[in-house]
Amino acid sequence: MVVENKYSKVIEVVIPYKKDTEEREQNMKDIKKYWENEIDNILVHIAEQENKKEIWNKGNAVNNCVRKYVKTHIFIQADCDCLLDNKGSIDKAIDLIKSNVIDFVWPFGYCKNSVDIDNNKKLLNKQFDKVYTTINYTAEETPGGIIVCNTDKFLEAGGLSEHIKRYGPEDKEFKLRIQKLGYNIARLNEYYLYHLWHPTPDDYRFKKDNITDANSEEYESTKNMKPHHLKRIYPPIFKQWGEEVK
Repeated sequence: MVVENKYSKVIEVVIPYKKDTEEREQNMKDIKKYWENEIDNILVHIAEQENKKEIWNKGNAVNNCVRKYVKTHIFIQADCDCLLDNKGSIDKAIDLIKSNVIDFVWPFGYCKNSVDIDNNKKLLNKQFDKVYTTINYTAEETPGGIIVCNTDKFLEAGGLSEHIKRYGPEDKEFKLRIQKLGYNIARLNEYYLYHLWHPTPDDYRFKKDNITDANSEEYESTKNMKPHHLKRIYPPIFKQWGEEVK
């Protein structure tokens, strides 16, 4: 269980990050500033995987950060290139989790993609009505982006899959797994998630190779497993306090 301390009134945000392009690094800095400006009493963790020389593993980065550094009962898992159109969605999501009825909240119903750096700047300046976007994804097509989590439930469910490497279906697998394990989730369909533009890295999830195939197999395994099998494959993560490197 999470022990609340002096951070109990702080909202913690975990941003998984791997530098692969200059644009993504800029996105990370902009999104960090976005959260710091958006919410009072916020603590932002930039989560990097333990071995930076290995292939990107978002699950390892997020799980390690939550296990060692998150000290509150609620945290926000936020990609380094995503923001929301209204702070009210976070407030509602946190209230839902505090009610002890909902365990995980996706604080948006749709996702829009920025098309270039100029439109990124408009998003960061909250000029949402002036932004040109391409694809409008529905809630079911966007399993990641920003998720507000009950920390204990996240750890109990085994966190994100560390079997999925590179940019794969780790968010999709996580959502499916927690539903099969009986956790309660919610969507706030009246809000939008916006995705900042960045170049597609060489190791993007649509690259066809053995890693992509293994990631797909991992997701299919979760889809076909019974809950008791999932609990064996994804055992609870236990807290292990660490000193965060600033």
